[in-house]
Amino acid sequence: MFVGLSVGAGTPDRIGISVGAGTPDKIGISVGAGTPDKIGISVGAGTPDKIGISVGAGTPDKIGISVGSRVGMFVGLSVGAGTPDKIGMSVGAGTPDKIGISVGAGTPDKIGISVGAGTPDKIGISVGAGTPDKIGISVGVSTPGRIGISVGASVVPWR
Repeated sequence: MFVGLSVGAGTPDRIGISVGAGTPDKIGISVGAGTPDKIGISVGAGTPDKIGISVGAGTPDKIGISVGSRVGMFVGLSVGAGTPDKIGMSVGAGTPDKIGISVGAGTPDKIGISVGAGTPDKIGISVGAGTPDKIGISVGVSTPGRIGISVGASVVPWR
């Protein structure tokens, strides 16, 4: 059972979030997808047993990241880690059975994404969390039976 939420979808200056929409056993989250200046994130969408993340894919000035596509198993992947203008990715680092991805985490003007990192059976996604002017999305993190979405430090849990 999944929950479908849409916040200002279809508008160029709004954020669209879809959780479990159109995917039977996965969680799909889309943040401003389809807009050239927004960020699109897809988790488990279109992949049967892997986790695919796409950030600004299809735009020439954005960054496209695909994790779990046509690969069987991967541990410890780093792309441009430690550089201020690059993207740092960590796949399965420090988590034995989960996939942790960090994109520019720890920087105030970057995007931090964590999938299944630190949570044993949930999927946590954080986009610019901890900053007042960013967007924070939390799915099953710190809430055992709820899905919490935080937009501008405002948490709205539901069942």
